[in-house]
Amino acid sequence: MSYTGWVRIAVVLFALTFIERDNARAENRGYTFSINGQPVQPVHYSRNSDADTFAPGDVIYVGDRQFDYGGLYMTLGEERDCRFVTTSGRTSDTQDSSTTARPSPRDSRVFLELPDGRRQIVGLKVSWTIRQKPIDPQEQVQGKSPGPAKPASSERISYNPLEGLSPEEIHGLWGIALIQWPQGIEQQLAHVNTERVCFTVDDGAGVGGRTPSFFGGPVFPPLPAKTRYLVVEESVSPGLRDFSHFRQFHDLVVLQFESFPSEPLDAGLICQNAGLRYLDLSGCGIPNYAKLAALTELRFLNLARCRDIDNLDFIKDMRQLGTLLVGWTRISSLSPLDGSPSICQIHAGMSSVRILPQGDLPALKAINVMSSKLDRQAVTQFRQDHPACVVEYGWVDSLRHALQETTRLRIRSGGTCHRRPEEEKTLVEITDGATTNRVVDAIDIDESRSGGACMCCGNPTFEFYASDRLLAMVGYHHGERLRWAGGNWTGDGELTRASQDFLIAWLDQHGVQGPRREVEGRQRQKDEDARREKRYTELIPPQTLSIVMEALSEASRSGDPRGEKRPKLMAEAFMKHEKDRQTSMELYLRVFGVTANGAWNTYYFHEETISKCLLPRFKGPELAQAATTVAKDDEGMIGAARWFFGEDGWRNLDESDRQRVLPPLAQRALQHRYMDTRKRVMNVLSEFNSPWAAESLRQMLSRPTDPNWSPPKFKPQYGWKIALPGGDQVYADECSDAVWAAFCLAKMRHVENREAIQKLADASPERDKALLQKALQLLSTTP
Repeated sequence: MSYTGWVRIAVVLFALTFIERDNARAENRGYTFSINGQPVQPVHYSRNSDADTFAPGDVIYVGDRQFDYGGLYMTLGEERDCRFVTTSGRTSDTQDSSTTARPSPRDSRVFLELPDGRRQIVGLKVSWTIRQKPIDPQEQVQGKSPGPAKPASSERISYNPLEGLSPEEIHGLWGIALIQWPQGIEQQLAHVNTERVCFTVDDGAGVGGRTPSFFGGPVFPPLPAKTRYLVVEESVSPGLRDFSHFRQFHDLVVLQFESFPSEPLDAGLICQNAGLRYLDLSGCGIPNYAKLAALTELRFLNLARCRDIDNLDFIKDMRQLGTLLVGWTRISSLSPLDGSPSICQIHAGMSSVRILPQGDLPALKAINVMSSKLDRQAVTQFRQDHPACVVEYGWVDSLRHALQETTRLRIRSGGTCHRRPEEEKTLVEITDGATTNRVVDAIDIDESRSGGACMCCGNPTFEFYASDRLLAMVGYHHGERLRWAGGNWTGDGELTRASQDFLIAWLDQHGVQGPRREVEGRQRQKDEDARREKRYTELIPPQTLSIVMEALSEASRSGDPRGEKRPKLMAEAFMKHEKDRQTSMELYLRVFGVTANGAWNTYYFHEETISKCLLPRFKGPELAQAATTVAKDDEGMIGAARWFFGEDGWRNLDESDRQRVLPPLAQRALQHRYMDTRKRVMNVLSEFNSPWAAESLRQMLSRPTDPNWSPPKFKPQYGWKIALPGGDQVYADECSDAVWAAFCLAKMRHVENREAIQKLADASPERDKALLQKALQLLSTTP
């Protein structure tokens, strides 16, 4: 999914939930939809702001999972029985004989099955696909020779199904998505029926411009000037950057504009479309937004996340406007809607709204002012004045209102998105009314801290039912927040501390321990962070620490996006306050061991500076002496072990010092809780031609396998590796500890361990047995 797609899900989706919920209940009024015989419910974009009724001229989005290349925007007409059919190039389906479009690895065409059985093409995407180039036979022969294989090359294949269509077929299209703009397509698009077709323009369809740069992008393509239905859907940087062609449009009825990264659309480019009814500019900069006042026929207006808009004076004459979305904006007053005869739905959640519309609002059905600046008294008065209007204001009140008919509570595994129902399990099911009421009453939200959203789907999920009817699905996130899927909240609701404690304890009592474990783990991490910071202040002299922090601030101020300056500046600060070499080495080794149980491939604060700039300066006997001194306690021992084995600091020791200093450090490191760290140490030991190193590895042969380790489902291609006869390799992360120790010994050609490895193989499961036979084979070969 594109970056902008995620942003739209994380933010705008919350603004649209109450509208989309109505869309899901929309009455087809004679329209039926199916794809390849399976009923579907398309997303509905009503040009009349009537989410409950499909009508000719409305736009639908359908086929996100069923169509090749994803879903398609199409415009509805008088055809009520919309039986869509796809003919995928990846299947054996037959093509419609009435079309002559050339075959493609993926076929983007969408057909309508007519009552007499014939098929009419109604939608398509002009796109491209990646095809791997055939390997030259000569290169295939060369690839069998030693040395790195030449990577396979690929090519981009253009796919324009318009090329095979007659002018009449093009005229009958309901939707065209442009993922690219091939040469000569203007002549083909001249045949479209602009009264009917909906264009979707991706940033890949741009023409000219400085395409690969943040400083400029391609120009919006020259669509037919009479275009009425348009969706601009950008996905990657730099996106489209020149929209001057919009001046040619005077007949737009529906415009949905989504740019990356939030490229402005000057209102002066679209204000001449006097008949525009549906306008979605969410998240977009809108220079000269006051010119939107000319769009007096608007029925739907989405300005959510348009941060440069701070007033709505321009909508005073929009007396047909039915739906307005201004969430996440700086708009403070809705008074331009005073007395509106048409406004049906308003979403102003997470906005700066302090003033509600006044006067008679006869059509108003729903208003969402969650997390706005309104006070409760003003909302209470508005409810009294508009009893037929649903006012979403308090987070808890809104949820409890939705749950008031609850008769059954189900707690299931998994979250509220990216679901796999076949893998979900019912963890708890409650049918006792008193218990379900107790859970609902215990939910309390701290609104001042609510509104954000993490990228996960939550786990577990609360499902509230009235008999078998689902009232609400609420995901539990990290033991701290709730997400109401499809609900009225403007983001995730932050639970109060008392509510957190209740839900964690209640779930734990019912056998659902995940949230408690997650909270406890997070607290352990906080405690460890605090301990680490305290230990740093104990080890590093205050004056030195102060200078180092100043250096860190300087690196941040000077602009260092890659973090290249920071270690050097901090190292200079450390070195300015070094007393002597011996004291400095001992300090750095000990600081390197403060996170004794942490992963060695993660640097905390000072560790990167020590690893890259400070410890590499020291070598030989003085380094060995410093290591011996600090290794008298566990912190110093693990710090020295991490430097010598984790950062290859052993290369700075003489052979005699290695044999004297490293054995006890290796023993300690091989007890580390992270398997990756243990295997790294074993890999280093295999580099030594020393009896003590071999003995350390031999002891690992009898080490029980970590119960948390399981063979990977796929063959890894990274980490430490050992070459086998015949060109094959074995990787550290496809072995248990004992098996990797056997390979390290085999690499060292320690034949005296053959018997121990054979015994291990005899007692191992089949997979390890096969690997160990390779280790024995390696022992039998001559280096």
